[in-house]
Amino acid sequence: MIWAIGIDDTDYPDGGCTTWHANDLEELLVSLGAKPIERRLVRLWPFAVRRTRGNAALALIVEVDDRIKNDCLNLIRQWYDDLVEHIKQVDTNQHARPGLIIAIDGEMDSNIYWECVKNEYTDIERIRNHDSVVLILESDLGRDGLIGAAAAISWIPDSTSTFEGIAWRNESMYGTQRTAPNGVFKRLESKHPNTFMNRDPTKNRGLISPRTPCPVLFGVRGWNHDDTLEAMNDLSSLDWNEQIYATAIHRTNQCSDDHLEGIIDGTVMNIPIRNRGGHVTLDILTSSGVVHVVSFKEGGDVNREIGNSIPGDRIHVLGIFSPEGDLHIERFMRSYSSPGFLKRPDCECGGHLRTMGSKSDLRCKSCRKRMTSHWIAINRSNMGWVEPPVSSRRHLSMPISMMK
Repeated sequence: MIWAIGIDDTDYPDGGCTTWHANDLEELLVSLGAKPIERRLVRLWPFAVRRTRGNAALALIVEVDDRIKNDCLNLIRQWYDDLVEHIKQVDTNQHARPGLIIAIDGEMDSNIYWECVKNEYTDIERIRNHDSVVLILESDLGRDGLIGAAAAISWIPDSTSTFEGIAWRNESMYGTQRTAPNGVFKRLESKHPNTFMNRDPTKNRGLISPRTPCPVLFGVRGWNHDDTLEAMNDLSSLDWNEQIYATAIHRTNQCSDDHLEGIIDGTVMNIPIRNRGGHVTLDILTSSGVVHVVSFKEGGDVNREIGNSIPGDRIHVLGIFSPEGDLHIERFMRSYSSPGFLKRPDCECGGHLRTMGSKSDLRCKSCRKRMTSHWIAINRSNMGWVEPPVSSRRHLSMPISMMK
């Protein structure tokens, strides 16, 4: 029997990590004879009210035969109870609300994943009563973790899935500063070109190590399993000034754009408004009506270029609608540029034409040639897709380089 074990909402501001807890549980199940098949890391709807750190849920895909089924279920119940008690002792603000679900792999309704990645999901009873569920565990801390757990086990990976290799620290190092080996980012770029989001060159900032007190030492993302595994093993062989406790590869929905509805075409209706704090807003007219668009300062090129739009521009937008109904831009392009600001034409001789007065002709200052008074528009070129800096992109957002 193949089980999908979903886990979510086990982390809190001062510690915890769902990937780490999933690793711990898998090690215990393997000790009983379960066979690990795959780990899945699923990012959820970015606007979820109670989003956890990174907003990710985990699923362990394991094979369990009938001889050890009951032992595995008892172990999982005890492991979960111990985890809840630990969280109650250390999570003083009661942030974590862990949930665990076991279902037959591939039989949970995949629509649950799509609803969790595109909207705020609340139908716990639909999850609880699903025919595929083998076990469901929740605590008096809350039921939020059940939603992410259900999303992780209802996700159906395909050939476009990405991967993330994660290395964890020893417990004695939790909360201490991580020290990346010298040259690690150049090493990734030169030796492992099929990894991505390792560094933000616009800020000269590394992105493989978190800055939180969680157990993760580093995570490296890749386009396929084998290259990600090779990169993770290579990095694990370097000197991090601490011992690596364990490593594992996860199949993910990162860079999938699963949270988006698709490209929205619109015509800019007004001069963009630059608001306090640096974000830019404007309205576009689409086939469905007027849409209020928001671009945040952290968007870099996106924020700058959307701020340079003028009425009449036609743009393609990829983004996500907030609960308030605003479209938060993640990528956009300008397919048609409205004529820009007006200026006086230049003379054939290269001189500048100047008006001779109200309702008078234009006259060249150099050759004195006269011309009927008129204006010409400044040509504005169209623009291909632009995206935020690497460090400001959502985990779910697909890079322009991978767009078809």
